[in-house]
Amino acid sequence: MVSDHGEESLTERLDAISGQRVSVVAHHDPTDTSNAGGPGGGSCMYHNTQCPVGHEERPKWLYQFKSAGPLQRAPGGYQVGSRLLELEKLNGHRVQVVLAVVPSVEELTKDPSSIGDLKEKLGTLQSLLRQVNDGKNGL
Repeated sequence: MVSDHGEESLTERLDAISGQRVSVVAHHDPTDTSNAGGPGGGSCMYHNTQCPVGHEERPKWLYQFKSAGPLQRAPGGYQVGSRLLELEKLNGHRVQVVLAVVPSVEELTKDPSSIGDLKEKLGTLQSLLRQVNDGKNGL
């Protein structure tokens, strides 16, 4: 995967936050206007081979995923809440993935007992805001 931060492994990023509550939006990205008439609106990078999502039969179909909940590795991808993020539908395609770790309500509403707790809470909120802003800038 190539991200704003360079080449990265999506599975490594997801494994690093497995077990945490997240919000995820992922979809095929048909923004390459030079190939807009291509399979998946130009997002499919399978040429002369069979696309695993069937763009040969359904050339206009786009994968879309949105869910929130605990993130867990599962057969075929990652479980996010009650939905399966199917990685095979992302592989070989131009995609956008926006992911934010969502702090628990308890963590955000816990009464601080010291200045250190206040700084930690502020850091958590700033991190969440950065993730949201990074996601907006990536869309």
